[in-house]
Amino acid sequence: MKKLLAIALLATTILSCNNDEDTQFVLNYSEEFVLPATLGIEYAISTDSIAIETDSDEKFNDNETKASLINEALITTLQVSLTGPTGKDLQYVDQMSIYMSATGLDEILIGTIDEADEGDVLLTLDTRDTDVQEYLKATSVSFRIEFTSDDFASQDRNCLLNVRFSVDATKA
Repeated sequence: MKKLLAIALLATTILSCNNDEDTQFVLNYSEEFVLPATLGIEYAISTDSIAIETDSDEKFNDNETKASLINEALITTLQVSLTGPTGKDLQYVDQMSIYMSATGLDEILIGTIDEADEGDVLLTLDTRDTDVQEYLKATSVSFRIEFTSDDFASQDRNCLLNVRFSVDATKA
């Protein structure tokens, strides 16, 4: 009888435990935007807000978790790549900062780069070690790019913002 009771108690304990297995996954987002031309006078320029739908509930579900089980979300890659016009580069950018915001959350600095070199068509920004899980849980996030330039650039540049989030969560 004691054996049966012990087996029943063990089975009940095992079945009542929460699944606390961790999972890690990556979420990638990209959006096109225009980096404005400059006049050759050094001043800060901001882009229009770049909004990206997160589809977070669906993406969390695809990774066997949910928003309430996210432990940490970090930006591991933050890049601006030139898509046009052909034959141009991003050398006219002296300094660039990228900010992220979401409804009900403060705008935060997420990455910087000090200078673009001649011929650069891809800028990889230094990211902050900031947990951005609350932003990722929002239905959409917005990015604002601010840069300085003292060079003359007669044409706007078509660019692509690439953001990669590394997410740590507990499985649902």
